[in-house]
Amino acid sequence: MKSKKEKSKSINSGNRPSSLKPEGDWNRIFSYHAMDVEITRAEGIYYYDTDDNRYIDASGGPFAFTLPHGDPRMKQAISDQMDSFTHINPTLASRPQADYCAKVSEITPSKLNTTYLVSGGSEAVETAMKVARQHHLAKGNTGKYKIISNYGSYHGMTLATQGLSGNPGYDKYFGQMLTKWPHIHQYSDHEKPERLTREEWAIKCAERLEKMIYFEGPKSVAAYIATPHGCGSDWGVVPPKEYWQEIRRICDHYDVLLIA
Repeated sequence: MKSKKEKSKSINSGNRPSSLKPEGDWNRIFSYHAMDVEITRAEGIYYYDTDDNRYIDASGGPFAFTLPHGDPRMKQAISDQMDSFTHINPTLASRPQADYCAKVSEITPSKLNTTYLVSGGSEAVETAMKVARQHHLAKGNTGKYKIISNYGSYHGMTLATQGLSGNPGYDKYFGQMLTKWPHIHQYSDHEKPERLTREEWAIKCAERLEKMIYFEGPKSVAAYIATPHGCGSDWGVVPPKEYWQEIRRICDHYDVLLIA
């Protein structure tokens, strides 16, 4: 394989599309910028560049895209659907949508019996924010609108979801445009005092949510949003079960929805 420098020369020479050229801090707006590797094809779990070097596609985690490249079953399913129709207005029903929603209901806990289809993660989070607000309005709790999130979390790239993320980088560029939602510090093993067990520390960390709800005012907090498997963006830290059990208890006690 070529060195990184040699690759960079090869890819940056010629007519490289301007969309592949990162310019300063514009990636804060456009989410991500291209690295010095140009992908020309992919098979299964592998990417191939212009020199036919092979790379394992390990980008699925944070982007929630783990489908194999070029899978014949996927290609056939897409082809079959194209023969019927490519898209319909969301106010209409279709058998593929119904089958998909039924499958989601089948593999999730029994209480999760409603599915709403959206275009991606950012829209899903914004929809959850609106559902939380509407839920409390329907109950007559007109003052409940605040959403608590974790510092350093990631919930999307729109202005509404960036405000939830608690990322200083976003504040630097768009602070005046972002809603200042309250944030708490998430569970972290490396901060645990030696005198406490992981389970005891989990309870202490969960109590941060209760303190923030009390500080903001229980009658103003509509929801708490967090990532169950890692508490934050790409941390990969899974807290003990006691953590989420305590989070659930706190949310129920203060009539705060849990968005996870």
